[in-house]
Amino acid sequence: MISRVSYPNPVLGNPGDYEKEALFTFKSFTWFIENDGVSLEVPLPSINDQKLNGYFQNNEASLYLKIISPSSYFSKIIELRYDEFIEGIFKITFPIGELNKKIFFSFYLATNQTLTLEPELLSTNFPSSFPALKSDIIAKSPQWSELIDHEWDPKKSNSVSFMAVTFHIDEKEKETSVDFGRDRIMIQLPKSSYDEYIHFGESKADIIHSGIVFPVLIQAVNYVINSENNSSDEFSEKTWFQRLNQLIFDQSQELENLTPLEIAQKILKDPMKRGISYLTISDKDAESEEDY
Repeated sequence: MISRVSYPNPVLGNPGDYEKEALFTFKSFTWFIENDGVSLEVPLPSINDQKLNGYFQNNEASLYLKIISPSSYFSKIIELRYDEFIEGIFKITFPIGELNKKIFFSFYLATNQTLTLEPELLSTNFPSSFPALKSDIIAKSPQWSELIDHEWDPKKSNSVSFMAVTFHIDEKEKETSVDFGRDRIMIQLPKSSYDEYIHFGESKADIIHSGIVFPVLIQAVNYVINSENNSSDEFSEKTWFQRLNQLIFDQSQELENLTPLEIAQKILKDPMKRGISYLTISDKDAESEEDY
């Protein structure tokens, strides 16, 4: 009996589409955290279906890296062609700011042209050959994760390094407050709100975190800018103040003449726009998961 599937063609990596011994995987990945960003070395994939591997080696199909960094609202799909691997390695560099904290990545193989595919290890539930249109996915890997301990900017002034989200010790407190009087800016949520906050999934928690940090950062930047006209500013000796001051008035950052709102957006790399983009991509990914 021929299987009925909701996606265009069988995919190596989907349960039941190929024989159990069929593999699409990688030996290892090598990450490098450098001063100007993060680099990833990808080895050639191990594809033991020789027909599928042949399509890749002949550039009739390309390998694609799909990488998502929820903390920095970054998502990208990168094409890796067989003839671009050098001594079996494809090196990808991500500029500083794109990858941060826990990131997720996976690979898939997709056709570069319309082909009639004849895999060797295709399940007997399918015909021995089938057509694939250009850009059809024909193999996919599992999803992996990696922890990238990298700041958002070269000055190591990541907002997380001088801000903390915590809760009121007094459970009677029902309003959010901000304490600028310590070395780190303390954003204090009502205890019930904090308990809900920490139970969100990782990607949602990061988006909400930036939503909390953004307005507080605007206020903190305003304190720093106004201190230029107030030599007795009460926060000038605090660590958070000094880091922001260095970042804002470093000429290479071109922040000095902007408004507090514009400076906060630059430091967080436009969190509202990135948040919307990330959620849009996440919705599309959720839809595609239903098909593949």
